[in-house]
Amino acid sequence: MAATDRRGTRRSDAALSMRVHHNERGTITGTTRNVGLRDILFCTKIPLPLRETYQIEVCLRKDDWICCHAVVIRTEPAPLGKCAYAARILNFSPGCEDRFAERLDEMTFRNVPAGSAAAEPVASR
Repeated sequence: MAATDRRGTRRSDAALSMRVHHNERGTITGTTRNVGLRDILFCTKIPLPLRETYQIEVCLRKDDWICCHAVVIRTEPAPLGKCAYAARILNFSPGCEDRFAERLDEMTFRNVPAGSAAAEPVASR
């Protein structure tokens, strides 16, 4: 379900595959729960330190990944065995912000539910 948070930015519930690159722990895989142009809520199985900046990659579609840098600002309740984090997106790699915005528009207008297939998150209608 698409929503606008208290800051007025577009957000969409979406289960997209993602990777978090951590200097000491290497690459950590996870899944988004909610995405927006400035914020992302995601789950991993490995704990991450708060207030650190990470390189994050999100799979928009099969073989189409965007890259950004984000700082983890808080933890959120998560399913057993997982850790959930809210992160503020600081910047995108060149060309990624526009692709991410287009994908967010598609998810918002199609009202795609969370839990869509991670490799191809939006089913054709």
